[in-house]
Amino acid sequence: MNEEIRFLFLVNCHYHAAREAFLDGCHRWLMFGVVATGSGPILDLHSQDTTNIWTRVLGALAAVLGALDLTFDLSNRARAHGLSRRNYYDALAEYELHNFEECDARSRLTRLSAGEEPERVLIMRQAWNSAQTVVFGDNARRLEIPNLPTLLLHIWPWPGDEKYKVYSRKGAADAPKGLS
Repeated sequence: MNEEIRFLFLVNCHYHAAREAFLDGCHRWLMFGVVATGSGPILDLHSQDTTNIWTRVLGALAAVLGALDLTFDLSNRARAHGLSRRNYYDALAEYELHNFEECDARSRLTRLSAGEEPERVLIMRQAWNSAQTVVFGDNARRLEIPNLPTLLLHIWPWPGDEKYKVYSRKGAADAPKGLS
């Protein structure tokens, strides 16, 4: 079996797992915020005190958090990444079971990636590093990734800059196509 093909499937699996976990976590926290901030104004509906600013602030915050979650559709995007991850794992399992030709496996990779949203470059590089470790172990090549908070890696669409092509392992070749 071609290790490069296995590696390419795993890169996509790890990428979609990371995106699904992040988006699902954000959705859960926003929903928690909606419930937590929305419960104060509900309890205060029967109050005669109309000067309580916190009731209005919490009510507005609940509305903003709910609007953010609905606008960015975090739950459905997380599910889409989960489905993509499962599809890549299914295709990898078929490849390992039937030992398809390399051109068939690459064709499957292309079909699976056709409907995806644009990649988050630095998250893809993290997935690349993770798949390198899984497939090649101690001989894994690692891409250098800036040390940024995970939130920034997922939210900001970092460009595929030249400065992130450097490997941290000895004498490694260029990154596979699609990661540069």
